[in-house]
Amino acid sequence: MKFRCPVCKNVIPQPVEGEKESFRYFPFCSERCKLVDLGAWFDCEYKITDQAKRLQIGEEPYQDNGILSLFKSKKY
Repeated sequence: MKFRCPVCKNVIPQPVEGEKESFRYFPFCSERCKLVDLGAWFDCEYKITDQAKRLQIGEEPYQDNGILSLFKSKKY
């Protein structure tokens, strides 16, 4: 299976288990592309949407099924 670098779109081979070097930059093709992507995160070019925006585009809201309320009720 082949993958595409998310930055430059070059085709990269699937990493081989046991070959440490093949995982070095995956899913990027090089250190440069890895750093370009990291810089994009630091420059706020990527965003994780909040729940209100997810509702606008029709996704299901997050449901904690009461688990988070267990932590909220404790006083630490």
